[in-house]
Amino acid sequence: MDIDGHIDSWPLELNEIQKEIAKEGNRTGADAWDKEAEVIGFHVTEYLLYRDGQSRSVKDLTPEELNYLVAATDALVWDCV
Repeated sequence: MDIDGHIDSWPLELNEIQKEIAKEGNRTGADAWDKEAEVIGFHVTEYLLYRDGQSRSVKDLTPEELNYLVAATDALVWDCV
C-alpha cells in the first residue's frame, strides 16, 4: 500500500475503529500500523481528538481511546520515516 493510502484513508470505518478501541490490552504503533487503512491514519487521530468537530480534553478520553490514539500516532510516525 502506498503511504498516502495508509495515512489518509477516507471514509473512516467508525464501527471498526470502535471495535479496535474496545479490545483489551495496550497497543503499540506496530499493532496499529498492521491494521487496515480505514482504522488508522491521521483521520483516526482527528476523530479521537475532535470527535464531533469540537476539541476534547485529554481527560475526556477513555484509557482505551488514549491507548489507541498513542498507537495510531506512533503508526503515523512509522509511515513518515
